[in-house]
Amino acid sequence: MGRDMSSSKKRKRETKAPSVPVPDGLDLISQLPDCILHSILSLLPVKDAARTSVLSSRRRRLWKAASLRLDDNSFYPINHKHHVDDCYSDPRFDSSRKAVISIFNSHHGPIESLRLSLFYPFELYNFVETAVQRGIRELKLVPLKFIRDHDTYKLPLFLLFCNTLHQLSLQECIFPELLPPSIFPNLRELRIKIVWLPDDFLSKCASLETLLISTYYKGPPISISSRSLRKLVLDLESEAEFIIKDAPNLESLMLTDEATIYCKLKVLDAPKLQQLGFINANKYEGNGDVCYLDVGMWEEQGSLSFLDHLKTVTVKGFWGDQCDVELLRYLVVHGKVLQTITLLCSKNITKKFVDIKKRQICIERRASSNLALFFFRDTERNVHFSLWNDMICY
Repeated sequence: MGRDMSSSKKRKRETKAPSVPVPDGLDLISQLPDCILHSILSLLPVKDAARTSVLSSRRRRLWKAASLRLDDNSFYPINHKHHVDDCYSDPRFDSSRKAVISIFNSHHGPIESLRLSLFYPFELYNFVETAVQRGIRELKLVPLKFIRDHDTYKLPLFLLFCNTLHQLSLQECIFPELLPPSIFPNLRELRIKIVWLPDDFLSKCASLETLLISTYYKGPPISISSRSLRKLVLDLESEAEFIIKDAPNLESLMLTDEATIYCKLKVLDAPKLQQLGFINANKYEGNGDVCYLDVGMWEEQGSLSFLDHLKTVTVKGFWGDQCDVELLRYLVVHGKVLQTITLLCSKNITKKFVDIKKRQICIERRASSNLALFFFRDTERNVHFSLWNDMICY
């Protein structure tokens, strides 16, 4: 009874609470302080944020000062993997370019991110110069080609000194031939596709932690020396040679299935390497009996430095393919302190399957007498490390 009376009194107090009348047509968002409106406009898609600027002079002033995140692919998506000649005759292409230029020129605040794929190499300079002046943090450049032309975009020298840039993606671009002693002072992540990379480039990027190299043109061997680099992904569709000469903090080294075909890789010094393997390492032709793989790639490495302390290996999405077997055989034969290899299989496990894979992996030749090999059914079919799913994406 006491509880009921208490609840009744509480409901009475709640019902007597004064309500604030809201006049019809009142714009409550406009009543927010500038700092909150500023944050809201920074989070909106750029086209929507730009549209709000026509509602009032205050909104227009705030939008021009908010952080800009501009991706021209949201105006006119282009698939650069295919021929782009069709876009030249599409009137939407030209109108989208004009819209991007208008938004970029009318905005005066800081630039958080800029991604350009609708512009030719000679048109990028002014965009990049302005972005650097306004504190760009994330930059992606995918220059358009002229019809039947193969011009590339040479990066301006001032971009190399940009101290606000944290993420950079480059396609069809080249670096200056002579680099200063230090470049990209705060760059954390770099993705390059079809780019000529100077041999001493990485040693000059003191803060670089993540590097993705995709579709690299054939050229002289690239020596990778970086004390800051932690993650490296090689996604190659043409012949290239890499030598990891000095990478004391490298923790992850991943190759795509194409890279295992074309890439020549040697790891000389990577004592902290923990994650090593393939992404989408299933490349077949015909009935699946033929696997294109450089089967001698791992054996060419000799005994890598990280094998001196490697104790545990886990393989997700193990199918027992040749590429899987080649890597595991290498680890088994050279892993002197290896204790456990766990294979999360993407297919049903039978005794015959296990016996065949143990024989192919050469478990009897294991360098560590304490090594145990475990097979488990991966019911979730989680065949990839999710960390790298986003990396292999342009």
